[in-house]
Amino acid sequence: MNKFFRTAHQAMILGLALPILSGCSAGESSAPEDGKNQPEPVEEASRFDPSLSDPKAIEIARATYESMGGEEGFEKAALITFRFVVEKDGIPSSDYEHVWDRKTGRYRLSGTQKDGKGFIAFFNVNDFSAGKPDQDVYISGRRLDDFESANHLNWMYGRFINDTYWILMPAKLLDPGVILKYEGESTDSNGQTHDIILASFQEGTGLTWQDRYWVYINRETHLMDRWEYILMGSPEDEPRGVATWTEWTQHGALVLSTVRDFPDKPFRIRIADLQVSETVSEDLFKRPTK
Repeated sequence: MNKFFRTAHQAMILGLALPILSGCSAGESSAPEDGKNQPEPVEEASRFDPSLSDPKAIEIARATYESMGGEEGFEKAALITFRFVVEKDGIPSSDYEHVWDRKTGRYRLSGTQKDGKGFIAFFNVNDFSAGKPDQDVYISGRRLDDFESANHLNWMYGRFINDTYWILMPAKLLDPGVILKYEGESTDSNGQTHDIILASFQEGTGLTWQDRYWVYINRETHLMDRWEYILMGSPEDEPRGVATWTEWTQHGALVLSTVRDFPDKPFRIRIADLQVSETVSEDLFKRPTK
């Protein structure tokens, strides 16, 4: 898998979006608003270890990666831009705009805080650390000093990990630290057969390495139609979370899904204004001027 596709810490803090879907008020997140108390990521293996996974599961994961664009597609995808929109009863409760230069790691994130103030932030996801230079956070047009911005940047980096995972997860099944187990097949009410893969993680992979995901791969399209999950720290008797992945369409060199629905819950995630480009405009990363 190409070096531009892998991020520094895979499979981390997916749970950031999930509490939004389980009852937080509009615009809230499970992450501390000031970004404090975020654990430091740990070092991971440099490549996927096939000896820990089922050969059939690996074969299916490779077919999914190819169906989403494969090595060639992800090499071409120099820029991904999108809005991560969470809706409740059809009304947006949070909306974050992402701009990702995948080859250099430059990132721009913007949105609105709970207090109604707009923010825009610039950082690098390839070697992220809240204390690094050349990272800027602006709230209501005011640039924060380094101390203030550090408190926000950890949360903002978490949004990058979380929100891009909700877009790219099926193509990340062969990332370092992932363990794949084939768990059989399932036929839905429409007669569509899916292969089921359990994705778990080696200890220390990311911040929430005890998360588990059951991935339902459509046997005809080789794309993921559904996932089920149990997140790290969940009670033993808690049922799996469920979300469907629909609206798979071509975006530049990649095939991506733009809608997540949650059965029996009033929530939806929309990946709005999704664009995948082979070139990157420097204007996208210009700092605001008064």
